Amino acid sequence: MAEFKAQGGVVPVKKKRGAKKQRDPNMPKRPLSAYMLFMMENRPKFVKSLPADAKATEVMKEGGKQWRALTAAKKKKYETEAAKLKKEYAKEMDAYKAQLA
Repeated sequence: MAEFKAQGGVVPVKKKRGAKKQRDPNMPKRPLSAYMLFMMENRPKFVKSLPADAKATEVMKEGGKQWRALTAAKKKKYETEAAKLKKEYAKEMDAYKAQLA
């Protein structure tokens, strides 16, 4: 190591990570996406269709395949619900930010 440094080598120093920033418990939670709404509704079907010892990642992969296979008309149901939740979240965030100011 000393020889490496003598030749001009530089050993990078690892930076210490800071403490994780605590989330305000009063802050509204982000809304679910259209895909997550779809998964919440259909996860039991995917679990039943897979073998009993299927892992969570396999269930999510199957859900992803099914989501990609959905037509735009069938996705519309989940997308409109997600848009509604997003609008509610925006209102809650505005109220939350007004409270902080």
